[in-house]
Amino acid sequence: MMLGMSSPRSTGLGVATGTALYVGAVLGPGVLILPALAAQAAGPASVLAWAGLLALSVAIAVTFAALGVRHPVAGGAAAYVQAAFGRLPAAATGWWFYAGVVIGAPTVSLVGGFYVSHLVGGGKPIAVVAAAAMLVAALAANAGGLRLSATVQLGLAALLAALLLVAIVAALPAARASQWTPFAPHGWLAVGTAANLLMLSFVGWEAVAHLAG
Repeated sequence: MMLGMSSPRSTGLGVATGTALYVGAVLGPGVLILPALAAQAAGPASVLAWAGLLALSVAIAVTFAALGVRHPVAGGAAAYVQAAFGRLPAAATGWWFYAGVVIGAPTVSLVGGFYVSHLVGGGKPIAVVAAAAMLVAALAANAGGLRLSATVQLGLAALLAALLLVAIVAALPAARASQWTPFAPHGWLAVGTAANLLMLSFVGWEAVAHLAG
């Protein structure tokens, strides 16, 4: 697999669209459901999982920021691995990324399709149709170029932020101090279970590394 080690021409994405790409890669729509699952697993103590993963995520983000400054190349994480360990580990990294996209993109689309079918009804057929439509839309946006896909992602990130804001505002009247007790109803080990679920909202920093240039 050829690794893009040369610096690409600047696309001038800007802070807003660059941030939107990272929001999509790191958070994604899973943030709409994962907090509830974590709370079911560990109760109020799930906030400890959030705090711990946030601290780890900062370290990972700083690491990739430093690597992006030192190696602003199109190869991304695979190029970083090549610089440190050589071509064979870099090729393995590149193929893992490729497999992740081929397998992951349809899977994530299907998850979104079941969101749609749960909302409008229709069961699995509607979920599959909606998933196919999402996948085609994503491929079309990417075919339109980086600026188009980044602009679409900016709109999706804004929609995600709006949904979160609505959820928070709607939940505020029901907030009670008594709901924080017992703090760890399922034991302290359940915090680890919650962290395993929430981990999906803190990975993805490497997915945008190839745009560092």
